[in-house]
Amino acid sequence: MKNNAPEIPLYQQIFLELESHIKSGRYPEGSRIPTEKELMATYRTSRITVSRAVKELEIRSYVKRLKAKGTFVSSRSQWNIGSTKNSTSNRPFISIVFPAPVSKVALNMEVFSGVEVACRKLGYGLSVISLDLEDGNALTAIDREKNLIGEVIDSGALGAIILPYSSQSSPEMYSSMVRHAFPFVMIDRKVFGISAPFISSDNTSGFFAIVEHLIQRGHRNIAFVSGSTFGSTSRSDRFAGYLQAMNGYRVPVRDEFILHDLVPFDYNKVFYDQTVAGNEQLRKATIQMLEHFMGLPTAPTALAATNDYIALYTMNVARDMGIRIPEDLSITGFDNLPICSLFSPRLTTVAQDFSGMGQSAVRLLEKLIKNPQKKNESMQLPTRLIIGDTVKSLV
Repeated sequence: MKNNAPEIPLYQQIFLELESHIKSGRYPEGSRIPTEKELMATYRTSRITVSRAVKELEIRSYVKRLKAKGTFVSSRSQWNIGSTKNSTSNRPFISIVFPAPVSKVALNMEVFSGVEVACRKLGYGLSVISLDLEDGNALTAIDREKNLIGEVIDSGALGAIILPYSSQSSPEMYSSMVRHAFPFVMIDRKVFGISAPFISSDNTSGFFAIVEHLIQRGHRNIAFVSGSTFGSTSRSDRFAGYLQAMNGYRVPVRDEFILHDLVPFDYNKVFYDQTVAGNEQLRKATIQMLEHFMGLPTAPTALAATNDYIALYTMNVARDMGIRIPEDLSITGFDNLPICSLFSPRLTTVAQDFSGMGQSAVRLLEKLIKNPQKKNESMQLPTRLIIGDTVKSLV
């Protein structure tokens, strides 16, 4: 019968060997155990791995650290041999880090579902860490993300799957994980400048397909709208798809039809927080956007939004302004979120396989856990055009 249990990670192997040496008296009470630098050389691994092994010894009270002196074996009477809190006797687990409470954004739930299914099949436990944007903390969202990732590393997780808050997230934290060979996989968006395993949808091809659909329906004046194009590699890739389709079909690209920053502040906070104040700011920005586009001497006949939330919100605001969809303005989205089924007319959009993204991330992370020096892999999952009723044919 096939054994699906994950292999014992290196830090646990180091812990068990050090524990054996302490119990056997090789490291007697009061003696100093090897330094982290010495352990790194002995086991040919990173500091973060040996630090986690020594932390396990501390949790069991086998050792105590003395500042500037080293780590010393405690007296036998202090050992908590039966303790299981955060110890290696627990089920090996990985962590997933979201940029917002899981329940607030539909794609988070679908990614989480895929991760959970894959973890169950492979025998891993799963810890879910989410960024609370309403806790009143004075820290910025990126600083809080940095702290959460630090907690994941200290928790004894074998590795992490991370949906970064922004492509401009902390280069310090992500670079530290790379430097210390802590296994992690980024999903949906990259952090600029960080070379690490990455899984996303094929955003460029997906957006090409939806702009191509507009062009084939006779549209030539096509606007591009994003909440913050260059705050996320997924959105910047969609902009690349827009340009590739327009240029590929020899359709003129006009600067006045391009809006990179629908919300002129932290778009992610408005998008993830979804407070009354944030919604009101988004409404005002959407009104201004529509007034600008529809007031141009040559107005766009179609608007391609980088996600469904922007598309659906624009549909609602347009209706209140007396703009008919699709008679006066065609609109497309991206994501194929479940909420789309509640809107009429039915949105033309692009479906992503969020569950598949989560499952693929776990499989890739498992490879890294078994071999932290493995060459970085990137994976793009195919998307699918969903034709609804929000695009008017002009041919």
